[in-house]
Amino acid sequence: MKKRFILLAMTLLGCTMHAQILTENFDNINSLPGWIFRNESDLPPPTGQSGWFQGNDTVFIAHEGSPDSYLGVNFSSSACCTISNWAILPLVTVQDGDTFRFYTRTIAGSIFPDRLEVRMSIGTTTDLPDGSEDVGSFTELLLTINENLEQGGYPEVWELQDIQLNSILSEPTQVRFAFRYFVTNGGVDGSNSNYIGIDSLIIDSELGANDVSEDFLRYRIEGNEHLLLDTQEPMELVELYAISGQKLISVESEESTEAIAIESLHSGIYILVVKTQVGIMSKKVIIP
Repeated sequence: MKKRFILLAMTLLGCTMHAQILTENFDNINSLPGWIFRNESDLPPPTGQSGWFQGNDTVFIAHEGSPDSYLGVNFSSSACCTISNWAILPLVTVQDGDTFRFYTRTIAGSIFPDRLEVRMSIGTTTDLPDGSEDVGSFTELLLTINENLEQGGYPEVWELQDIQLNSILSEPTQVRFAFRYFVTNGGVDGSNSNYIGIDSLIIDSELGANDVSEDFLRYRIEGNEHLLLDTQEPMELVELYAISGQKLISVESEESTEAIAIESLHSGIYILVVKTQVGIMSKKVIIP
């Protein structure tokens, strides 16, 4: 079969270089530097119990990593009424074009609807929320999952959530992001709220086109058996994802060339992610 050589040029399907700002896989939620957990729910548990916990692998396992390596929260955040339980990230510097990605899910077949918000507080001074309806300085609402608290409205398998900052921060700015588990008529005695997990959090800074050489990364598909990679900088990690977000291949590397076995994959479009010391590059790859 004729070899196919494709230059990963930005003029084709688009080539994007990312510098990683923050990544968290929640291996140990008791060791999250700079995070703030704050339960502002009606009738919360006793002081000192935030309601956020290490994932319970008997409910479902993590998106990736060890079975319990995810952040969990559930109906026990409140005895009744409105749940407003916050997991607030440390200060990071971001701007328009940067992305905030994570995976989340609830229990399959859940009849108790859940809801999650992602919010942002701009600036180095953070006003923490005070009460179940208050959002403090987290006035920028970036995402709501299952806004109307519908049964089946929250993902029941791990699903990627991808937020890109647009028309908010025209220059690099310090901010705090926050997850808000926000469920009305929830809690132990409520008819809403069950259990959700959050995993594989990545905040990326997108570098401009002038920051990436067109021949920074080349690939060719050889005999439909191998994806051959050639980079200007030694690779640290190579990953291949399905369009759905499912990770299919993960290979650690210290070389600037790699041959990735792909004979088990079907024809289609995949997402190639290559991490180097320079940053992270993602690219659509077509396997014929």
